[in-house]
Order: sequence, then structure tokens, then C-alpha cells
Amino acid sequence: LTWDPSDSSTPTATYDGSSHAPTATATNLVNEDVIGVTVDGAQTNAGDYTATASALTGNKKDNYKLPTANTQDFTIGKRPVTVSGITASDKEYDGTTAATLVLTGATFADGDIIGTDNVTIESATGAFADANAGAGKTVTISAITLGGSSVANYEFAGSGQQTEITANITKAPLTVTADNKSITYGDATPIYTITYAGWKNGESETVLTSEPTASSEYTQGSNVGSYPITVTGGVATNYEIATQNGTLTVSPKSLGDGTLADDFTLEFDESGEMTLKYGSHTLTKDVDYTIGNEVTGTKYSTRTVSGTGNYNGTLDIRNAIV
Repeated sequence: LTWDPSDSSTPTATYDGSSHAPTATATNLVNEDVIGVTVDGAQTNAGDYTATASALTGNKKDNYKLPTANTQDFTIGKRPVTVSGITASDKEYDGTTAATLVLTGATFADGDIIGTDNVTIESATGAFADANAGAGKTVTISAITLGGSSVANYEFAGSGQQTEITANITKAPLTVTADNKSITYGDATPIYTITYAGWKNGESETVLTSEPTASSEYTQGSNVGSYPITVTGGVATNYEIATQNGTLTVSPKSLGDGTLADDFTLEFDESGEMTLKYGSHTLTKDVDYTIGNEVTGTKYSTRTVSGTGNYNGTLDIRNAIV
């Protein structure tokens, strides 16, 4: 017998939904006899099999017999397919190149899938060319796998597969907030600080092209009250910066709690007129402080000085009764 194909490593056929087996031809015939060979073991699905020459046919068949070596291994190859139609989802910047692929729209080339066979794209991996925000960025498609109940009969063709698609990476929101500060009247301008919310993948302000700054209209000696701390500037390749103001609260400076506080001095002239100073600044009566009515005791008379406006607290001034 001779077999076609004679080498089992050569696929007898590629899966097409029909049954296949190698063919056997009788040899060593005489007198131009015509003898056929019946081959059993035809198969439909892709895989490795063994065919058997089971009988001879023809009117001279009784003059011949099958050889002992009457089998032949054969292969039905998987059907090659090409895929297209995979898309990638846009994403917000997250500091990674990972891309989410959408496989629901994936299709195979016309004629790739036989009849009602069930073949799908089960999974695939997508990766952006880099992690930075941008429009129309290339996404590489790799590690595509087939699925479905008929998958055993199919494989990817060696060329023509979809290998890339484009998608967008939008900037991630980054909130920049000026931290609230509290000082006392007369204090120097504080060091303003900023808090960030929204960093991705462990990043920090080191990735900013330029850092934002915080400031207010307060200067040393500004009146008691609340001053907005505003954030300006700040540029980032991968972040959309939103700013939130803070508040600088300036509280009154205390004259004391009955006794004169540090940084204040109290002077009297020969007429008994009082001068109250904070550092080198002379306080103004009825603007910075008020003086209460004199309260007379057995040994002392007392007047209470109360801070107003930029000052609070009290100071008791005693005079001995002579």
C-alpha cells in the first residue's frame, strides 16, 4: 500500500466541517488489475488520528491481500482565523499603561468560521504606548485567546491579526487646597501650605511642571478678621488642577488677664495720663481699648482696661487711696 499523504506530519486536511482521511492505493498489482482500498477512521475535528485500510475492492480482490502494516497516522489541522474589530476604552490617567479592551465587537474574517460553529475572542491584553494623558494614543493588543465550544478546531492565522487600536487618556482631577491658618494680631505673615488630593499611582508634587502657590492679602499689622488664602498657578501634564481657597483667621491680641501681657508696656505721665503700647505701637483709647469706671475699695481704686478691635483681654489698674 501507498498512502497519501505518506508523511503523518503533513496534515491530511484543514478543518472544514467535513470528514477526512488519507487515501490508500494498492500496489504490486499484476495484469493491470484494478483494485481499490477501503479506508476506515475518517474524522471531522482537528486532531491526530489513525486510519486503517480495512478491505480491498474490485473483481480481482480475492487474488490479493492487505499487508500487515495497514494503518496510517494522519492529522486534521486547525482552521486559521484572523480577528478585527477589537476596541479600547478611553480612561482617566492612572499612572499606568494598562488598557481595557472591548471584545464584544470583535469579528472574524469572512469564511473563517464554519457553519454554526461557536468561536469567540475570550481574552486579550491591551497596553497604551505610555502612561501619559493624550488623545488618539496607540494601544497595543497582545495575548489574544480564542474561546467558544468549537475552539478546538480553530487557531489564529500566522499573519493579518489586529495588533493595535487607539484610545484616549484624559487628565485626572487634582484638587489643590490652601490650608487654613490661624494667627494673632500683629504676627508675621505665616508660611502658607497646600494639600493635594487625587494623586495617582503614588505620585506627588514632584511630577508637576510648575507648582501652585498660596497667598493672601494679609500683611503684618492687618486688622483682625478672615482673609482668603488663594491658590494660583500649577501646571501638570497628567492632571486637571482645581483649586480651593483656605482661610487665614487673625484673632485679637490679648492685653492680659487682669495683669499686663508680655509685649505690652504701660506708662503714666506726671498728670496720671496713661499710655499703653504694644511693642513700639501706641494703642489708641476708644479704638484699641476702653477704660471702665473707677471702682473704689478700702485701700485701692481700680479701673479696668478692656481691649477692643484688634485687642481683647483686660488689665486692672490700681491706685492706692491716700
